[in-house]
Amino acid sequence: MGTVPYIHKIHYDPDDYFRYSKSSLTNIFNSAGFSKIRIKELGYGPFSASVSVIAPLLKFNTLKAFAYTISIGLDKILHKIKPNHSSIDYKQFPLGHFFYCEK
Repeated sequence: MGTVPYIHKIHYDPDDYFRYSKSSLTNIFNSAGFSKIRIKELGYGPFSASVSVIAPLLKFNTLKAFAYTISIGLDKILHKIKPNHSSIDYKQFPLGHFFYCEK
């Protein structure tokens, strides 16, 4: 059980194995002989992913909290407007992955 950070958009070509994406973690765990592999994307969408990239530049915690609150709200609004649009799917903009597997 664990987590890994991930801040880049998924790049399928035909798959994304270079970074710790869902597909690369699955490949790593399968190659190591793990079973019952479960991987969950963590995050809300493109706005919150963008804020996570610029957050270290923001000096005040209240400003960071405000930026995250606004970005999560925008991601949720965007998802309601276009719920099935792949370019705004939170799974395409993970901030990290939670994984569970058994050996």
